[in-house]
Amino acid sequence: ALHVYGGDFFATPRSEFDPDTFAERPFDAERVKRLFREANARVQAASGV
Repeated sequence: ALHVYGGDFFATPRSEFDPDTFAERPFDAERVKRLFREANARVQAASGV
């Protein structure tokens, strides 16, 4: 899905849903960035890059 946001994405209060419990919680940009770093590291390790 493509989402288009106007304004400052990180300054606007947002929520997200826990993928395991489906509970709504405040969006945590730092947590999301960490998850992406970890996923990228796994891909690099698997591809030998």
